[in-house]
Amino acid sequence: MRDEDLTDLLDPIGQLGWAELLGERYDDAIRHFGRGIRLARHTGRSYLMPYLLLGQAYGCRVVGQLTEAMRSAESAEDMAHLLNRSDLLGYALSLQASTVAVRDAPELAAPIVERALRPIGTAGRLRGLMIAMLASIRLEQGRPAECVELIRALTDKPQHCGPAHSFRAGWYYTAARAEVDRGRTAEARDWTRRAVEAAGAVGLRGQHAYAAMARACTGPADGETVVELLRTAVREFTAGSGLIAAGHARLELARALITVGGTDEAARHVETVKQFAATCGAGHLHTLAVNVQRRLGALGPRAAGRGGSSTDLSSRERVIATLVGQGMSNRDIAQATFLSVKTVESYLTRIFRKLGVDSRVKLARKLAATPPDDTPWQLYRDPK
Repeated sequence: MRDEDLTDLLDPIGQLGWAELLGERYDDAIRHFGRGIRLARHTGRSYLMPYLLLGQAYGCRVVGQLTEAMRSAESAEDMAHLLNRSDLLGYALSLQASTVAVRDAPELAAPIVERALRPIGTAGRLRGLMIAMLASIRLEQGRPAECVELIRALTDKPQHCGPAHSFRAGWYYTAARAEVDRGRTAEARDWTRRAVEAAGAVGLRGQHAYAAMARACTGPADGETVVELLRTAVREFTAGSGLIAAGHARLELARALITVGGTDEAARHVETVKQFAATCGAGHLHTLAVNVQRRLGALGPRAAGRGGSSTDLSSRERVIATLVGQGMSNRDIAQATFLSVKTVESYLTRIFRKLGVDSRVKLARKLAATPPDDTPWQLYRDPK
């Protein structure tokens, strides 16, 4: 249809977009929200803008379009202030916090979470989605009890969740993970049961993926079964375009593969996540992938024994290892040695493997037990 034929249909366009989000048709939703936003701006219907911008922000965040997600969420915040809508302000801040947690780090999202929780009321069409996002951030911040409290507030009063019941399997998975972190196995299994039931009720691929991940983290002791469950989760998330969730699932799969000796497949999944995270600017996801990559590096031939010594490293590897021992970050090392951050990460993977360590702290201890390298690190300014 032509734009002029849609000017009186902006509210239905918004409803269509949200229905598509709830049906996991994210690309279609983003397209419709984008068109609705353009028409609303052209016709001066500002009262519809927050609803459209929030939908676009949510969809873009799910598929990894983080720059657009943040831009839309910030615009929604501005419109909420103009319209004096505290509930919409809370929703906009929730989406900003969720995007910052993926793009930067959960710790940096913490102050935004605090601002978001205050204006969100006890009801509203979007409340369930936003509270669930905040619960996920609490879990990533290492605050599982608060995560469970937020999820339980939704499930105890389902009438306050809005129309987002189709996403409940994901909420229950988040709660299951939180209970596992708290060491509450029985409670975690109960959340898992609810996740499986919720996924079966709606038949959405992403929700089946969350149910599989819940089963993987709470159920079988058999490593191969866990691997198959996580493979299912990766496949379902990817097919449904839930690409950020697929990245997290791939890393869980890589960790499970390491435990059963599938290091080659694990390395492929980690590399896929690193490339995706670098492309979309998901810095926290990239950091998590690098951590798994280092674990893989520590499983090289030397890791089976006592590990090598710094004399087993090349000159450049000794330089980088020394700088790590001095407490420098990968970015600082890259600037000091005129290398890219990715090149530094690759060197660290080899260093970890050669020395049989799996963390920067252990690397520093290893170096402290060996004579220092006298080669000035300033001499190494090319990537050879």
